[in-house]
Formats: sequence, structure tokens, C-alpha cells
Amino acid sequence: MTSSIQDLFNSFFNVSRQTLTILLSTLVAWSVSPYFAMIFIIMTILFILMSYYCGNSISPYSSDFARSRAKNIGNIVDCFANIRNMLLFARENYEEQYLERTTSESLNKDSKMQIKNMKNASVLCFLAWLLEVFSIVTLIYLGSKGLMTIGDFALILILSMTVIEQVWHVAETLLSLGGKIGICQQALDTIFTPHIQETTSNKAKLQVTEGKVEFRNISFRYTRDTTIINDLNLTIPGGKKYGLVGYSGAGKSTIVQLLTRLFDPTKGETFIDEQSISQVNIQSLREKIAFIPQSPTLFHRSIYENIIYGNENSNMDQVILAAETANAHEFISCLPEGYETIVGESGIKLSGGQRQRVAIARAILKDAPILVLDEATSSLDSITEMQIQEAMNKAMANRTVIVIAHRLSTILSMDNILVFDNGKIIEQGTHQQLIKLDDFYKSLWDSQSGHSRI
Repeated sequence: MTSSIQDLFNSFFNVSRQTLTILLSTLVAWSVSPYFAMIFIIMTILFILMSYYCGNSISPYSSDFARSRAKNIGNIVDCFANIRNMLLFARENYEEQYLERTTSESLNKDSKMQIKNMKNASVLCFLAWLLEVFSIVTLIYLGSKGLMTIGDFALILILSMTVIEQVWHVAETLLSLGGKIGICQQALDTIFTPHIQETTSNKAKLQVTEGKVEFRNISFRYTRDTTIINDLNLTIPGGKKYGLVGYSGAGKSTIVQLLTRLFDPTKGETFIDEQSISQVNIQSLREKIAFIPQSPTLFHRSIYENIIYGNENSNMDQVILAAETANAHEFISCLPEGYETIVGESGIKLSGGQRQRVAIARAILKDAPILVLDEATSSLDSITEMQIQEAMNKAMANRTVIVIAHRLSTILSMDNILVFDNGKIIEQGTHQQLIKLDDFYKSLWDSQSGHSRI
């Protein structure tokens, strides 16, 4: 991609230089023979129009090749990223054949592009030859009629060869541009596509006093035909704990993505303490929200660096206190290098439960007025989960809490439970109230035994 963009800049520079040579040659020819100067101008226009047509004709071929090559590279990366699955499922032969198909498709697209390129080059080459023959024949005719001196004949011949050569180079460059632009088109579209959210600092900072969250007439769709949230109105009072439940795809996680402005709603506004989050500085918004994902990823750094990421102004004592609250201090202390232990890429050197506890410690250290948990104890064993749940109950105090639950046993103490289905809230209340209602939530509860998932 970088080399292709560099080639584009070089091509524009070369076209400028060649165009200047053509103009100067035409001016000199005009002083000798305006007739031949007009021939040069017509020749140049004709050649450039033909080159433009040929360049446009190859652009779809290069775009197809770029897409197939990107797909092939993505498949190769995907294969290596999932190499453990490939080995465990004994799918080496399948992956080999799969990559052979995508590689073959990419090579086929490349071949079609090269063949089209050669056809275009042949057409332009033939046109250049015709122009050369025409120029020489015309010069011989004028010379034989005594309409041109030998000196003028030699000068015009040199100028005509120069113009044809430079026009050919321009045509060659335009052909190359057609291919390069097609190859770069996907990346250029990404580069020049405006971002959904702006991180500019000229907006007011979010000021949180109570932590009240409001979703007003919110609708959201990822694509034109896929509506995730439909006309949602929801108020979460400051300092209250709300649980969100429902089947996969019901819209629970989308609510959090809208709150943190990873996405903006298709319609409606989200408010925190009566401030529209679209009108405040996005960095200040995210500083006020601590998030514990279901499958946390860690930086390839030390445990200390991963925890202090939640609040870079904290000291070691505060880091340890956060780890103790998350029930992480004990296992960290047992590691040979303690808090200086490097966790590996995405935290691969730690178990799932250990990564989860480090992520919880990081969120606790952030001490944000709004806390979001996506089944934050899902990776912990039952004993540790009880300890963590007790610690998290302390961490939830005096702040607004939103819990996305897959196991209903984790939200029994919530102030209010919202049941989502098809992007709408169909039930809400405490656990006991919803059980007495004996409807959707009750069926979810009955479908679970112990800590089974939904």
C-alpha cells in the first residue's frame, strides 16, 4: 500500500515533467510551422484521451485484484491466528486447500489485470506508431514540395519524435495510474471516510454529579436492514444498579456501545446528568465510565502497568488495594516477579480468571462514577466468584452500575433488572418482582440450573 501511494506521487511528478516538455516542444514547433504545432496538439489530445479510456478500463480489474488479495492475506492471517484450532480439529489439509483456493483466485485476478494492461499497451503502441509514420510522411511531403527547409525539416522531425515519446510516457503513466488507483482504492476509502466520533477537545468536558443515565428515543442499526435498538426510552438513576438480560442479539451490549460512543445512535440522544454525550468531549465521557468486558484483553506489559492503566496517577499502594478488592493480589504475589510479571500478548500467560481479575482491578482503580460490567465474573470459579461478588458489591457503592448478565444469579441484588428482546425492554423490576410476573424473565430463570449459561 505504501509503495503504491509513493508510485502515485512519482507518477504525478513524471506527468508534470512530461507535459512541460510537450508544451515547450509545441511552442518551438509553432515558431517554425504552426501547422505542425496544431498536429502536435491534436496528437497529444488524442493520445491522452485514449490513455484515459484505457486507464479507466483497467481500474475495475485492479480493484478486483486488490479485493481478492486483501481477502487472501486476511485468510492467511486468520489461519495463523487460529492455528491451535486447526491442529486440535486436524484440519491442516482443509486449511491448505482453503488457502490454495483463495490464492488461486487472487492470482487469477492478477492475470486478468495484466492481460488487460498488455492489451491497452498494445493499442497505445500501435497508435504511437501510426502517429510517427504520419509525421514522417507529412514532413517528406512538405519537404518535397519545397514548403520546408532542410533545417526546419530536421527540427520538426526531432520535435515530433520528442512529443510522441513524451506523450507515450504520459499514456504509460496514466495506464499505471489506473492500476494503482484501483489497488489503493480500498485503503483510500478507509482513509478519507470521516470518523463517527470526533475526539476534538473544543467541546465541553462531561461533569458528573449524580451519574444519572438517560436514553431518549434511541434507535440504532448496524446496516439499513438490521435494527438492533428500536425507539428505546430508559432512565437509570444515579447510584443505582441495573442489570440487563436477554438472549444474544437482544441489544444489551449495544446499549453499552452507545453509552461509551463506540457507536452513535441512528436516532435519539443519550444523556448523563442532563448533558448530551454527543455534545461533550468524548475523552472526558470515557474517563467517567469504567468497563469490565466479558473477555478482557491485556497489554503485553507487566501486571502493574495493566492495572495502573485505569488511573495513571495512582501509586503502588492504590494498585495493590485495587488488586486486593478484585481478589487478584494473592495470585499476583505468588508469581516470581509479582506485579512486574509480563503477562504476554493479550495476557496469554495468565489464566482466564486471572485476566478477569486484573481487568476488574483496573476498573476499580479507575474509580469512575459509572461502572459497566459485561458478565464480569464469568471466568471465575464458584468460590472465587463469591469472593469477587462481595468485593464488587463494595466497589459498586455510590456509583451507577450497569451489568450485562448471562447468568441471572449474578444480578439478584440489582435495584432493577431490564429484560431485552428484539431491541426493546419487555419487562423490568427486581428479581422477585419478575419471578412473580411469571413471564419471559421467569422462563429464563427456569431454564438455568446452577450457573449454566443462556
